[in-house]
Formats: sequence, C-alpha cells, structure tokens
Amino acid sequence: MLTADQLRGMTNEEIAAHNLRQIKELDEWKARQRQGYVYFLRAGNTVKIGFSRTPKQRLEKLRIDNAFPVFICKLVKGSVATERSFHRRFVEYRIRGEWFDLRGSLAKYLERHIYPITDLPDPASDPKPERDIIL
Repeated sequence: MLTADQLRGMTNEEIAAHNLRQIKELDEWKARQRQGYVYFLRAGNTVKIGFSRTPKQRLEKLRIDNAFPVFICKLVKGSVATERSFHRRFVEYRIRGEWFDLRGSLAKYLERHIYPITDLPDPASDPKPERDIIL
C-alpha cells in the first residue's frame, strides 16, 4: 500500500506501472486459487477421481460419507480441467459421476499406487493480495 508521500512523488507513468503490477499480482493469486490436486480415492474396487485444493480435508469428509474404508492412493497437481481430462481418459470405467470401476487401463495407471498416501498436503492459507490501484 502506498503512502500519500509516495504517491505525491510519482509520475502518471509510475502510477500506471504500479497499477499494472497490482493487477498482475491479483491475477496470479486468482490463478493459484484454481489450482489444487486431482485425487484418486480408493473404496473397495472403485475409485473416485475428484479435485480439491485441500485433499486432507476432502478425505476426512469422504470417510464420513462412505460405508467402505477409503484412502487417497494418488495425487496429481492440477485443476478442475485436469480432473475432467482424467474423467474422459477413463470414461469406459465410469460407474456414476466421479466413481469408476477399478479395472483395465485405470487399474494399470494406479498399479504402483496401491497404498494410502499418509502425508497429504494441506495448503497454508494463501491470503488474497491487497489491491492497491491508484486512480
């Protein structure tokens, strides 16, 4: 945040450059908000392919809502678009929604990921940058 003294000493070009930097920082922050993890959650012989920014919290919610023991066996950094691409890739095994039958190429893709991930990322809060645009 600029002080009044700093502002008085700036030219219009410097103010415009400052505003552009602030907008860029905000856009970068927004892009980070869309990033997270695509998780592969095992429940018996089914797999849920989902997206979350906080997979640890998501796992806890899914454990409560599921009759079977569940665990996340694979995480991929990405976005909702990444999740959709996995859904398309394994569409032939879709049971319903985000749930897939663990067989064929999906089973092959996950064959080295049969154990639970115990150290799930829990992203620290990413505070929204203050928008300091001078008019």
